[in-house]
Amino acid sequence: MSYEKPKNKEAADIESRLKKVRRAGKRPRTIGPRLVGWMADWARYRNIQERWGSAGTDDWDVVFLQWALKGRVKQFVDHCEAQETPESKLALKGIKQVYDFVWPHTSTCGYIFAYLWGWLQLELEKPGETRPSTPLEQMKTIRKWAKESGTKINGWTSDGFGGVRAIVDSTLTNRKEA
Repeated sequence: MSYEKPKNKEAADIESRLKKVRRAGKRPRTIGPRLVGWMADWARYRNIQERWGSAGTDDWDVVFLQWALKGRVKQFVDHCEAQETPESKLALKGIKQVYDFVWPHTSTCGYIFAYLWGWLQLELEKPGETRPSTPLEQMKTIRKWAKESGTKINGWTSDGFGGVRAIVDSTLTNRKEA
């Protein structure tokens, strides 16, 4: 957890209000003024706190964004662009900050950031971004490597975000000579 105490009363009020909104139940079915207002507050909070990227899976602002928009961020952006209100412009600014964020694509960090933020970039079809390999795709690639190198796979581990690793013997005696 990377909790950061709110910098001022406005940030504290926004955090408290949006946490209550999320805990209260289901997200709104329709994209309208209420959701736009919440996302404008979300963006306002992130600006006050100067939060651009986070690696905390339980950070309330990360959880709120996923809860509010995952699976429909493109529709939300289209709605806000059509409205041109101060609230919709602020909400779009917050979405753009996430969209513009350059997240790592390394084996472990890539899966964590794809889980936290990358889904938004993929839903908005950001050029150059691709979805990470699924666990099954990774296992297939690792099995192929193991077969080619003569390495025995003893088991599998997962990082919890989609990254898969093979457990192999620590000695090199079972591998084919190059």
